[in-house]
Amino acid sequence: MSQSEIPPVSGGGQRTSRYRINLGNLPLWLQYSIAVAVAGIGMYLAWHVGHTRPTPAWFRNALPVWMFVGPLLLLFFLARWALKRGKRR
Repeated sequence: MSQSEIPPVSGGGQRTSRYRINLGNLPLWLQYSIAVAVAGIGMYLAWHVGHTRPTPAWFRNALPVWMFVGPLLLLFFLARWALKRGKRR
Protein backbone atom coordinates (compact mmCIF):
# COMPACT_ATOMS: atom_id res chain seq x y z
CA MET A 1 0.00 0.00 0.00
CA SER A 2 1.58 3.28 -1.06
CA GLN A 3 1.34 6.52 0.88
CA SER A 4 -1.39 7.82 -1.45
CA GLU A 5 -3.49 4.69 -0.86
CA ILE A 6 -3.57 5.04 2.92
CA PRO A 7 -7.10 5.98 3.94
CA PRO A 8 -7.50 9.22 5.89
CA VAL A 9 -8.05 9.01 9.62
CA SER A 10 -11.55 9.58 10.97
CA GLY A 11 -12.40 13.24 10.93
CA GLY A 12 -11.02 13.75 7.44
CA GLY A 13 -7.51 14.81 8.55
CA GLN A 14 -4.32 13.71 6.89
CA ARG A 15 -2.51 10.71 8.33
CA THR A 16 0.50 11.89 10.31
CA SER A 17 3.87 10.23 9.85
CA ARG A 18 5.35 8.26 12.71
CA TYR A 19 8.91 8.57 13.95
CA ARG A 20 10.67 5.68 15.61
CA ILE A 21 12.92 6.75 18.43
CA ASN A 22 15.35 4.27 19.92
CA LEU A 23 15.91 5.38 23.49
CA GLY A 24 18.78 2.90 23.75
CA ASN A 25 20.87 5.17 21.50
CA LEU A 26 20.65 8.05 23.97
CA PRO A 27 23.40 8.68 26.54
CA LEU A 28 22.96 6.70 29.74
CA TRP A 29 22.44 9.81 31.89
CA LEU A 30 19.61 10.91 29.60
CA GLN A 31 17.99 7.46 29.71
CA TYR A 32 18.00 7.60 33.51
CA SER A 33 16.71 11.17 33.52
CA ILE A 34 13.79 10.23 31.27
CA ALA A 35 13.03 7.17 33.42
CA VAL A 36 13.03 9.23 36.63
CA ALA A 37 10.85 11.92 35.03
CA VAL A 38 8.31 9.38 33.74
CA ALA A 39 8.23 7.61 37.12
CA GLY A 40 7.80 10.94 38.92
CA ILE A 41 4.95 12.01 36.67
CA GLY A 42 3.29 8.62 37.11
CA MET A 43 3.60 8.81 40.90
CA TYR A 44 2.24 12.36 40.95
CA LEU A 45 -0.75 11.38 38.80
CA ALA A 46 -1.44 8.33 40.98
CA TRP A 47 -1.26 10.45 44.12
CA HIS A 48 -3.43 13.20 42.59
CA VAL A 49 -6.14 10.71 41.62
CA GLY A 50 -6.05 8.55 44.74
CA HIS A 51 -4.83 10.65 47.68
CA THR A 52 -8.34 10.83 49.16
CA ARG A 53 -8.91 7.06 48.93
CA PRO A 54 -8.00 4.80 51.86
CA THR A 55 -4.71 2.94 51.52
CA PRO A 56 -5.11 -0.83 50.99
CA ALA A 57 -4.05 -2.97 53.96
CA TRP A 58 -1.57 -5.01 51.90
CA PHE A 59 0.23 -1.81 50.88
CA ARG A 60 0.32 -0.44 54.43
CA ASN A 61 1.79 -3.73 55.64
CA ALA A 62 4.43 -3.86 52.89
CA LEU A 63 5.54 -0.23 53.23
CA PRO A 64 7.95 -0.75 56.18
CA VAL A 65 9.62 -3.58 54.28
CA TRP A 66 10.21 -1.40 51.22
CA MET A 67 11.40 1.48 53.40
CA PHE A 68 14.14 -0.90 54.57
CA VAL A 69 14.85 -2.73 51.29
CA GLY A 70 14.87 0.40 49.07
CA PRO A 71 17.81 2.18 50.77
CA LEU A 72 19.72 -1.12 51.02
CA LEU A 73 19.35 -1.65 47.28
CA LEU A 74 20.44 1.94 46.65
CA LEU A 75 23.57 1.46 48.78
CA PHE A 76 24.31 -1.87 47.07
CA PHE A 77 24.11 -0.39 43.57
CA LEU A 78 26.13 2.68 44.53
CA ALA A 79 28.84 0.48 46.05
CA ARG A 80 28.86 -1.76 42.97
CA TRP A 81 29.13 1.28 40.70
CA ALA A 82 31.99 2.70 42.79
CA LEU A 83 33.88 -0.61 42.69
CA LYS A 84 33.48 -0.93 38.91
CA ARG A 85 34.57 2.65 38.44
CA GLY A 86 37.61 2.11 40.66
CA LYS A 87 38.69 -0.95 38.65
CA ARG A 88 38.57 1.00 35.38
CA ARG A 89 41.07 3.59 36.57
